[in-house]
Amino acid sequence: MQINTNNIYDLIIEREKNLTQEIEKRKKRLNKYPEGDLKIIRNRNSYQYYKRNKGEPNGEYIHKDKPKGIDEGVPFHITARGEQVRSKAEEMIANALFSRSIPYKYECPVTLYNGEIRHPDFTILNTHTRKVVLLEHLGKVDDTDYISWNLKKLRDYEKTGIYLGEELLITMETQKMPLTTQNIEDFLDKHFGKKK
Repeated sequence: MQINTNNIYDLIIEREKNLTQEIEKRKKRLNKYPEGDLKIIRNRNSYQYYKRNKGEPNGEYIHKDKPKGIDEGVPFHITARGEQVRSKAEEMIANALFSRSIPYKYECPVTLYNGEIRHPDFTILNTHTRKVVLLEHLGKVDDTDYISWNLKKLRDYEKTGIYLGEELLITMETQKMPLTTQNIEDFLDKHFGKKK
């Protein structure tokens, strides 16, 4: 079977051009939002962001933090929202949150009881309870070193007042039992309400 490499090359160039255009559109859209503390409200099929003074009652604020970022040379996945995430499972979670219009931030800093900074995988605004919850995805629970590190991380969250099952949720997988789209949908149904 003969493969025409010119056609493949042309397709790759075209796809790169389309992705670059989409990234630029999304950057322009993001630049419309003000810096600082923002109020987020649902407006039809999207969200509106606007600045309010901290003393004003009513409203949920999500501070506009910069995510941790992924180092150069480290593999990543692109979400439907155009973000870089570290794993396929995180991409699936981000896409599910986005498709349900659940506001979230990826790997934004959280200061622990001892002053240490952690970057949970997702910081999510539960629009039903108006509370912010953290979601950590444990992608290698069949690795004992990974589990030891994450148990310490969970204890540190607890000492900070971030409790598992309340302000902290986890998803997990092993190589033999990967996280599936159905797992994610069921998880989100339980913790954030059924998909509309």
